[in-house]
Amino acid sequence: MKRVAAAAAVSAALRSALTWRLDVRSAGGPQCGEPAVYVGWHEHMVLLAWLFRRTRAARARGGITLVSKSKDGAIAARVLRGLGFRVVQGSSAQGGSAGFRELVRCAEDSGRPVVLSVDGSRGPRREPKMGAARLARLSGRVVRPVGLAVESGWRLSSWDRVLIPAPGSRVCAVLGPPSAPDCALGLREAMEQAELSAGAELRDRLGGASFRHPVETWVRRSWTVPRPPALLAAASVGYRLGARLHRAAARVRRSRRSRLPVGSLADLPPVTVIGVGGLTVGGCGKTPIAAWAAQQLSRAGSKTCLITRGYGDELAQHRAQLPHVTVCGGKDRAALIRKAAAEGARVVVLDDSYQNYRVRPDLTILAVDRDALGRTSGRVFPAGPFREEWPRDATRADWIVFTGREPRGARTMRLDAQLRERAARALPKARTASLWFEPGEPVPASTAARAATRPDPRLAVAGVMKPNLFFEAARAVFPGLEVCLPLSDHGLPPRRNHEGLRAAAGSGVAITPKDLQRLGPVFGDEVPVWVVPERLRWTRGEKALATALIDAAAAPGSRGSVPVPMHRPATPRPPAPAKVDAA
Repeated sequence: MKRVAAAAAVSAALRSALTWRLDVRSAGGPQCGEPAVYVGWHEHMVLLAWLFRRTRAARARGGITLVSKSKDGAIAARVLRGLGFRVVQGSSAQGGSAGFRELVRCAEDSGRPVVLSVDGSRGPRREPKMGAARLARLSGRVVRPVGLAVESGWRLSSWDRVLIPAPGSRVCAVLGPPSAPDCALGLREAMEQAELSAGAELRDRLGGASFRHPVETWVRRSWTVPRPPALLAAASVGYRLGARLHRAAARVRRSRRSRLPVGSLADLPPVTVIGVGGLTVGGCGKTPIAAWAAQQLSRAGSKTCLITRGYGDELAQHRAQLPHVTVCGGKDRAALIRKAAAEGARVVVLDDSYQNYRVRPDLTILAVDRDALGRTSGRVFPAGPFREEWPRDATRADWIVFTGREPRGARTMRLDAQLRERAARALPKARTASLWFEPGEPVPASTAARAATRPDPRLAVAGVMKPNLFFEAARAVFPGLEVCLPLSDHGLPPRRNHEGLRAAAGSGVAITPKDLQRLGPVFGDEVPVWVVPERLRWTRGEKALATALIDAAAAPGSRGSVPVPMHRPATPRPPAPAKVDAA
């Protein structure tokens, strides 16, 4: 009874798979369902059965397949018979020779297609066996490898990791050219080529897709229009008012709460705080600038600590780039500064600190995105990409660094000069610098990439604030790039889409250094993963800013301050001396 119930459940699942969207392409030869030996991996047998059920020619003829005599094979046989297959039972462990002879006889006597798993019913996984090629020779047929790629789905924890597509998922099937392989290596190459072709078909279907929430996409598009929607404009007023109240409350707390200069934290040694931040919600390059500042200070001989907001990808990126700098992350920057000072740090670099009003740095560097000023409305979030108004709220900065990832040309150089002139008029006390981010040499980040002869990714995925600029840079490095998929900032694709991304990657995928920790496990070592790093190309102010950093490190606590904890732990009193009896 249990077998009957399991068979009914599997059969119902296959019949409910009508929500899957099928795309079939034949690379020459007969179409799906014509007399041939169709082979696929055992993990795709559910999809192969469904494929022949959905194809008109195959459904009219019915198929022939071979299943084992085990308990699982009995369930599979019941399901396949319900789908119109003629089932022959036998395997290498039990009744293999008799089952193979019966399969040859059925193939010779009927015009039905034969569907087989090329790696057998017991594995090893994806290790092809020559039974299908032998059957094709004896029955006078050709072998057609079937490559499959699924947009989204899940894998079971069985030995073959059976693939089950998610409801509504797109399934791309490619029938490889007819062949007569005479060895397992030739059969493996034919299967791999069919899978690569299916991945290419899936990439074509994914072109223009996005894993971002529709609301986020709508908000981002409104940033480039002169008049944003009324809802976003009203929310922008509320956001701006809330930011001002937050700053005012921080000033009140600063005046009422005891504070110590950063250079004299109780009994701790002097420490200098360098703040790096931005005016936009992301994409201005504050994280690379913070890493550059920490690197300059470390090279100058200062024991440096870099403190971030605590995102795992940023922590991993900083630790990989700065092996001689202590990197830590968290929300309470003041507590982390005190901890760094206690551990011997002489300079602390705060990443994304411009909106942190609890700590007043000795030197503040503000990254301003040229692209945001030149292509957007310049409004405050959510009607625009700005957290604070430019240039009104840039008065707290000592240095203003204009950044950009757009291609360097006459227009961008002219815009950069105009922005520096405007900053000189509106912010006379601040000094300015300019830089561009340029793509560096691709770095292999997986076992398959390190084994590849040359980088040739077909897919690019980015979970950064401005993925479009990364995709432009990636296309300049990889001319063969076909599909670009944006994610939310610090985001991950849904788990059900991981299998589709691995299939669509084909010969490789390009990602940013920031995405390596999150997306590396998604693709694994079997997919060639290439990281496209960024290089800072300074055009103005690099040496002057580096000198200012070293000078600030030489005078710790000259301007900065950090709040003291409201409840300090009580200092333990020494024990009273014991009384000695005079007698």
